[in-house]
Formats: sequence, structure tokens, C-alpha cells
Amino acid sequence: MSRMMIPRFFSQFSRCLEIKTSLCRNYHHVRPVIKHNLIKPEVDLSLHDPHGKYSPQVREFIKARDFENAGGRKVDVISLTTGENKGVIELNNFVFGANPRIDILQRNVVWYRACIRAGTACTKTRGEVRGGGRKPWQQKGLGKARQGSIRAPHWRKGGVSGGPKPKDYSYELPFKVRRMGLRTALSCKFAQGDLTVVEDYNDLTETNFSDAVTSLSLQSSLFVDGFENDYLDSLVSGFEKIDFKPALLLHVYGMLIRSKLVLSLQAVRILEEKLCEDNRIVTDPRYELYHQDMLLDKSNLFKEFDPKKKELRGRLIPELPKKSIRHKLPMSRQDQ
Repeated sequence: MSRMMIPRFFSQFSRCLEIKTSLCRNYHHVRPVIKHNLIKPEVDLSLHDPHGKYSPQVREFIKARDFENAGGRKVDVISLTTGENKGVIELNNFVFGANPRIDILQRNVVWYRACIRAGTACTKTRGEVRGGGRKPWQQKGLGKARQGSIRAPHWRKGGVSGGPKPKDYSYELPFKVRRMGLRTALSCKFAQGDLTVVEDYNDLTETNFSDAVTSLSLQSSLFVDGFENDYLDSLVSGFEKIDFKPALLLHVYGMLIRSKLVLSLQAVRILEEKLCEDNRIVTDPRYELYHQDMLLDKSNLFKEFDPKKKELRGRLIPELPKKSIRHKLPMSRQDQ
């Protein structure tokens, strides 16, 4: 390569790097170029409920999710207060039928525990301990070992050498790994028979809630609703091993530390709408149909729970690389 081609090569390389970075910035905002203007086919409820015994909430769920959940795994929907069967729904195979990837669960658990770690352990060095500024005795003539400070690490009440300092142990886990961990944990709960789907959490009191926990053996369980539920959160606070989480704030560690998982119909619908996005093909004509009649806000479709800040956060978009100045001549007084 000749010397005249070197500046041109670096300029082309930097340009290609900018284009590649800009594509990486917007890859999760890709939308289909061709709009087919399709309409969801109407659901024949007589195939699911020939006798008309299903509750209105179950029938509404079937209308919304039958297009993507046809042929999936079936689960009974019960009433939390009475234990009565309210109907049968089909769960999505991609969300509730994933392979039991124990390595993905381990990565999610280690990441979550590192994010919630306080990291406040702190010890004082010899320079931070009070006192010790004077030399305890003279250097020579006393027959003792030479000492420079009474706060040296080998002295009693001295400083600590190499001790811990406040540190942030949190790190970033890829969003795909987080969602894959959620699908794996949900699939394991369903396969083990530890998943319970309830109609809703309405008409709950302290008495019938405690009775339902005893009758359904939910002494160690995690309750999940579609959205924030302050009343259910207050009911759960009276139990030692029962927790509550909204669907968007659900994480793998919270599911694994409890024996049972209780999902409402709204929670199942939101989790499927969010976690199925990894299995959808953008160029498929049916891609538009998956986003029709969504219960989940589309702005939260690509956001994940951040345990450090305890809020939903989108992907970190890296900054564009700075332009290289290698091909430019150095500035001098003659250039001004």
C-alpha cells in the first residue's frame, strides 16, 4: 500500500465504521417495509367453549391470543377466591415450552444478585485511621525494630492493607439473555406443575386470601398481575414467603426463590406479547397482526427491568465513534 493511499484508506474505514454503528443503533427499531394491511381472522369461540361455560375474561383472552397460541399447551383458569374452574386457555409454545436451559437461569441469577449487591463494605487504611502521625521512637539506639507509625497494618488498632472499599458490582446482561431466562423459568414452572393461572385478583379480602393460600398450597409463591396492584401488594406483605410483582418487573430470581407461580390472565397476556417478539419475523406479512389489540404498551416492548435502578430501561445505545484526525495535518501558527 502506497503512502498516498493511507489517508484515503483511513477515511473509508472510518466511514464504514460509522455506517455499521448507525445500523447497530437502530436494529431493534426495524419495521417491515411493505405493509400488507391484513386483518385478524375472527375467532370461533364455539370450538373452545361449545357449552358457553367460560367466563367473559377467559373468552376475551382467547379472542386476543388465539391467533398466535393455536395448538399450544393448555392450562385451566381458576378463581382465586372460590377455586372454581373458569375455563381453559392455550399458552404460547415459544414462551411456556422452551428448553430447560440451566445455564441461562444461572447467568440471570448471578447477574441479579450482583445488581442488588450493596457493595458498602469499607475498611480504613493507615492513612485514614486517626493518629499515628508521629514516629513512635527513634530509628536507632533502643534495640527495638524500627517503626514509622503506630497505625501501620501490623499494629494493633492499625489500618487495613488491601481491605474492601465501596464498589458497584452491577454489570449489563444482554436483553436477549434476560428474556430467554424468563421464558426458561416460566417453562420450568409449567412443566413441573407449579404454575397456577387465575382469572383476576378482584374481590379479595384478608380472610378469603389467607383461605385461598391454604387451600391451594401457596405458602411459598409469587403472585404476578398485569399492572401495579397496591391492594394485593398490601395483602401479600403480611406473609413471609409470598411476593407480588407486576408483569413488566418480573425477573428470574424472584420466580426461582418461590415454589409456586400464580399468574393472572392479564399477566399471561402481557408476558406473551412481550416475550414472543424474539420469535417473530419482521418481514413476515403476519407481523402486523401480532401487534393488533395489544394489552402491552408498544413503548415498553423493548424495555427490560433494571434491578439496580428498579425501573424499566431500554437498550443502551452506544455513542458514535469520534472522527479520526490522523489524516489531518497538525495545527500550527501558520494555519491561523
